[in-house]
Amino acid sequence: MKVKEMIKHNLDTFIQGETVNLKIPNADFVKNSNWYKILNSKKNTKFLDHGLFPNTLKEQVNFFESSKKNNRIILIIFDKTDNFIGVISLSSINFEKSSADIALILNQDKKIGSVAKNFLSSLEAIALMTEHAFENLGLQRIAAGQSVELDKWQNLMEITGYKIEGINKNKFVKGLKRKNVMMISCSVNDYLYLKNKRGKLWDSSMLMFKRIKRLPKISALIKVKNTLNELDNNYYKKIFNL
Repeated sequence: MKVKEMIKHNLDTFIQGETVNLKIPNADFVKNSNWYKILNSKKNTKFLDHGLFPNTLKEQVNFFESSKKNNRIILIIFDKTDNFIGVISLSSINFEKSSADIALILNQDKKIGSVAKNFLSSLEAIALMTEHAFENLGLQRIAAGQSVELDKWQNLMEITGYKIEGINKNKFVKGLKRKNVMMISCSVNDYLYLKNKRGKLWDSSMLMFKRIKRLPKISALIKVKNTLNELDNNYYKKIFNL
């Protein structure tokens, strides 16, 4: 059986979207797709902790089996023509604290459609998983951390309710590279505000694209950086010299 046929017919759709479907992975998919190879690509893992050691098919199978026991939801992102374009997950799901972490990785080695289309597909996947976390799991907060080099992607995520909470200096370490990490989150209150305004978090690609076009020229990340620099250069310098 060809991989594409197996993907198309054997994976059940868990969340159906406008531009993407989030499907439930199974053992056959793990063994017969190129999922494990995505984590060996320098392009795909440039801003991730993955890619330091080779990822094998056996390790991917073990990860998949263990994920079912570790408060983690993993869904495979497909476009509407059943192309496998990435993976999205909720991890560290804590019902006592009503929180979880969200993460996404794209198969950037395979060019599918335009850059704009891929960004919209990724953004809708985030919106769909976020909606599931609040509406069905009853969580109150979804968080993530990502390199400050992903500032343009963060601008897009703000449209789905993800705000910058702060910056961890030099937290991302990969080889000789050390970069600051922006900590972001979406609260249930911000989610409900956007839902009440739009009807749902993701109302349509057309409207989302219009919002992207109207994003402020000076991003929240730049404002946070400027504020922290001001604190370092003035406020804390005075404190340390007391």
